[in-house]
Amino acid sequence: MISCKYGVNDIFLDVTEIVIKTFKRGDSLYFPKGNKQFNNYFTDPCVNITKQLIINNDSKTLIIEDNDENEYILDNISFAQINKSIKISVVLNAYKRLQHLDEQINAVINQTIKPSEIIIWNNSEKELDININLYSVPIIIFTSSKNLGVWARFFAAFNCNGEYIAVFDDDTIPGNQWFENCLNCMSIKEGLYGTSGSRFSNQGYLAGSQREGWLNGNDNIEEVDIIGHAWFFKREWLKYYVNDLPDTEQFKLMGEDLHLSYTFKKYGGIRSYIAKHPRNNLSLYGSIKGWQYGTESVALSSLPGAYVRFEIAYQHWVNKLGHSLVNYEKK
Repeated sequence: MISCKYGVNDIFLDVTEIVIKTFKRGDSLYFPKGNKQFNNYFTDPCVNITKQLIINNDSKTLIIEDNDENEYILDNISFAQINKSIKISVVLNAYKRLQHLDEQINAVINQTIKPSEIIIWNNSEKELDININLYSVPIIIFTSSKNLGVWARFFAAFNCNGEYIAVFDDDTIPGNQWFENCLNCMSIKEGLYGTSGSRFSNQGYLAGSQREGWLNGNDNIEEVDIIGHAWFFKREWLKYYVNDLPDTEQFKLMGEDLHLSYTFKKYGGIRSYIAKHPRNNLSLYGSIKGWQYGTESVALSSLPGAYVRFEIAYQHWVNKLGHSLVNYEKK
């Protein structure tokens, strides 16, 4: 780990303050400019850097000069200009883990980019015991008289008014920079983003699948075939979700996540990605308590026959509908 003093004073960034920060590979450097931030992810390790950083915007490189005036050049540095006034709508799903709902609401309200509204799809078949007037963000609750399974929350999202929509499972608590992380990744590579996902093999749901995201961390944006736990996307893309709808009674407890990636990709050309989850910075994670809350007995993955249902979903979307798998696409 290296302690650096760095300052920038050029036309592009227009930043004159000097900041002291300790960083290492995979960290983010933020150069504030009013309500905007410039976020640069390192792709190479840095050694003995103690003097200054020089940003060269034309060549998209970061030149780092040490005390001996040796230069270290990192190529393809991405500059993300984040507009913090952007409107993000949040969709939460209330079912059997109502004890986490207040924590989840506060986690999304306390994002570095505050959401404009929160919609709660209450699938618990009973009134929620929360006072929506106590929160600093408008909250709308839809209470269903019947458990409509895992699909309804995505249709509830059609009522959102934000430019972006963030959907969370009821066991998912994001770090406070999750929205900012997704927007930064969007500026590098536009797509459907999430906190956990897998690249499938052609052998089935589990056989040979490669998992990315909060479970093990990932320093780079990773493309996947399916996203789970948390999703982040543009509202305008929801129109693709209504294509090729299955019998939602048959698939009541599975398939909505695979359907999202499938329809976005097939009908909108929008691919699925896992945002960067640097192992040293949980604030950027889409899920920070997955091991604790995701293993509770009420989790769908813990129910009898869960992986049989997931395999049926794989057969339907991959083998029947032809969801194109990342590992087998021509590059």
